Amino acid sequence: MFAINPTILLITDATAFEMVWSVLTAAVGMATFAAFIQGYMFARLNIIERMTTLVTTLLFIQSDFATDAMAFSLFIIVIIFQIYKKKRETAQSAQ
Repeated sequence: MFAINPTILLITDATAFEMVWSVLTAAVGMATFAAFIQGYMFARLNIIERMTTLVTTLLFIQSDFATDAMAFSLFIIVIIFQIYKKKRETAQSAQ
């Protein structure tokens, strides 16, 4: 990651916003990669959600506004589906 985006090291002449943004996208990218590897976020990932988290992770690697916007959009979509799935599973187990 550091070779692709040296701003994460926080020793470049980047602005504070760029540094915070690069650390934030790296952290979310690592979280989505962990979800892809484990197959679980809030509930078990189905194959479509799992592939979406992989694409999201790959989009976060390239540090550019367009790819970050697409990655955050996909990440939010997966989170919404996961929260819905978790609530549905909880409601079914409570019955």
